[in-house]
Amino acid sequence: MAYPQFIAHLSDIHIGHSHARLQAAFLLRNQLRQHKIDRIVVTGDITEHGRTDEYATFQDVFAEFISDGRLIAVPGNHDRLGDNIAQHMLQGKRVQKIEYPGLCVIAVDTTGSHNRFSFLGHGALNTEVIDEIESVAASVAPENFVIVALHHHPLQQPEEMFIEKVATFFKTPIAKELQLGKELIQKLGGRCDLILHGHRHFSLETHIATVARALHVYNAGSSTELFKFRLFTLDGGKLSSDPVWISCK
Repeated sequence: MAYPQFIAHLSDIHIGHSHARLQAAFLLRNQLRQHKIDRIVVTGDITEHGRTDEYATFQDVFAEFISDGRLIAVPGNHDRLGDNIAQHMLQGKRVQKIEYPGLCVIAVDTTGSHNRFSFLGHGALNTEVIDEIESVAASVAPENFVIVALHHHPLQQPEEMFIEKVATFFKTPIAKELQLGKELIQKLGGRCDLILHGHRHFSLETHIATVARALHVYNAGSSTELFKFRLFTLDGGKLSSDPVWISCK
């Protein structure tokens, strides 16, 4: 593929939530077409209730990107509800390596069996999965750009809702970051360029300086709520500039 490559990060589409969210998904699709996006990373909560029909609608809206292999999606906690469409994603694996010329995306499933209950939305991450992610990252040619895509936030972020603040006060994990999120980031130092996630519906970015290469952590927020997505431009195995927001309104 000729450079530069354009990579879009979407998250928390929540198909099935409302007609407004569905219309926003169509607007997102139109902007992806207009900007001739090469790769699309969707970091979970594709559906609202985890139903098969909601997932089918998502696949219909973004069909052109799915059919030609441009779209990569990981499951979120909402995708574990209902029909548990999460089980059909990533070929049933916890970690999946997807390679393109000059780029490797490591897709990670951070959902757990507890996510079958809507009030237990926190993620699950263990040392075995971290070791697998690290092993995959280590196998990538050093000149290639590496993205780790997962749903739940690896670093602490502010609670969004009152119930989350109450849960944190009583020291329950509902609103907390991934238990081993900091360990994951430490393991990826020098082997990864971007960690992309969602779950929290506002956007956030964190830059982590390492000796070998900088690591950036981006939360997309809810793309259908914010009506926008981040666009990364990759040239020669590196980001050629800071990411920009593409508005769909």
